[in-house]
Amino acid sequence: MNREGVGLADAQEAPELKKLWRLSFPEDTEEGVAFFFQRVFQPLNCVVFRQEGRPVSMAFLLPAVLHTPEGPAALHYLYAAATRPDRRGRGLFARVLCETFRVGRERGVEASCLLPAEQGLAAYYARFGYRPFFRTVIEVKEGKKRGSGLFFSTDAGEYALCRNRYLSHREWWVEWPPHLLAYAVDAAVKNGGGVWLSSKGVALCEPGDSGFPLLVREFLCHPAEREEQLRLFSDAAGEALRLRSPVPQGVEKAEDFGMLCPLTERARAWNIQGAAPYLGLAFD
Repeated sequence: MNREGVGLADAQEAPELKKLWRLSFPEDTEEGVAFFFQRVFQPLNCVVFRQEGRPVSMAFLLPAVLHTPEGPAALHYLYAAATRPDRRGRGLFARVLCETFRVGRERGVEASCLLPAEQGLAAYYARFGYRPFFRTVIEVKEGKKRGSGLFFSTDAGEYALCRNRYLSHREWWVEWPPHLLAYAVDAAVKNGGGVWLSSKGVALCEPGDSGFPLLVREFLCHPAEREEQLRLFSDAAGEALRLRSPVPQGVEKAEDFGMLCPLTERARAWNIQGAAPYLGLAFD
């Protein structure tokens, strides 16, 4: 195996990749990183750049499907992209990124997407062909009274069924595979949250920060039921919350939430004018 330069990761490199992750994202807990490697890590879905036999730059490729008006398209989501602090500014990650494109095309992937960790990185990724593509509504609600209480489920299968049902009417949306949805649900549960289910809505929740104690990573329901389901959810929560959801029809106030880089001619021709493609979970 080539121990220098760019290539796919090796299973034995997991300890070094965990170290690289913690160096690059010190806000992530050791337990949280270990949980990702336990549940998600597959060497064939991780591209690395090695120097002196060790990975110093990396990116994980999480598989997904982008539903389009023309039918489904294979997608990969670039996650936990990182370079060791002392090796940055040398073009190493550019090599990793270009390799993810090559690997994706080889596997029949039509586009690569990502959510920049900070706004300043959007310009960097634009140099490689990424453009703003996904949109979301982010709402902040103040907690004014004691709520009736949120009761969480840990059923990732039910969450997946509800998610796909509530999003199936949209022209552009990302469907995540069952193992990644299960990882997202279990990670939320480990942090003290879970899945809120009603007869007409679903939300993935976990504790937020001191300003907004509840973070709703995804709130979904049928568009006609949105206001009523939001009211039910907010009344149950009581506390201040930050909530992300798909852009309803006719709503103009939305935020960019994810970039996309086409890898095929078909993807380059996608026209999303007037649409609001939905990424949803970003595993952020």
